[in-house]
Amino acid sequence: MFKSVGSGKYSVEPIYMGYTNNTATYPAQFVVRDATDPNKPLSGAGIMIRRGINNRTGVVVQTGALDDNGTASVALTSGSYTAEITKGGYETLYLSVIIRLDHQYAVGFAMPDVESDTYRIAVSWESAPLDLNSMAVSSNRARILKSSVDSLGLTTSECVTIDNAGEDDYRFYVTDFGSITSGDMMSYNMTGSGACVDVYGSEGLIGKYHVPVANAGVVWEAFELRNKTLLPVNSYYYSVEDDDLWKTK
Repeated sequence: MFKSVGSGKYSVEPIYMGYTNNTATYPAQFVVRDATDPNKPLSGAGIMIRRGINNRTGVVVQTGALDDNGTASVALTSGSYTAEITKGGYETLYLSVIIRLDHQYAVGFAMPDVESDTYRIAVSWESAPLDLNSMAVSSNRARILKSSVDSLGLTTSECVTIDNAGEDDYRFYVTDFGSITSGDMMSYNMTGSGACVDVYGSEGLIGKYHVPVANAGVVWEAFELRNKTLLPVNSYYYSVEDDDLWKTK
């Protein structure tokens, strides 16, 4: 499928240091949408906020609810927080954010409950506009599964569904479609986008992968699904064959 020139494995999650530079209070904003339809706000969901990155069990410092636009505004001092968002019919979403003078918001995408023998993969990123493309490719390319939504502009999420889990194995890719089509194979756009891949099964969130940082390239191979088992890959490529797989939406 590709040449692995310049490839490497970067399976370590990025480390975020705690941030506190003052005691100023900011009007932090949390925006949550449906992962399968990023234009649909998650209205009426409950939100609980804890201090710290990826803190799912600590003391709750703020509570509230998302409005009709899927938005909650909460007064927070500068620092690191994790928001827990819950709503019936959706998997629990944990959303980390660092609040500071020049960054006072977080955008998340909540996944509807997933049926058995099905996997849904949500791909999200912070940089906009950025034309990324996501796909699950089965053995011998028998099936190439893509998102029904082509995320451009401010809608920065795509969702891919694997509905025949166990019948075949899959590799999951995120590509910098814009840079590939323009011929800029040494682009840093995707590596600096904060892109994240969340994998959901019937039991909820089962895998989370972060784009390798500070690496030039245009194809990110996040994981492999083999015999219903997630296998981290996290390889990044800057030399790919001239292939319709990468140049077709």
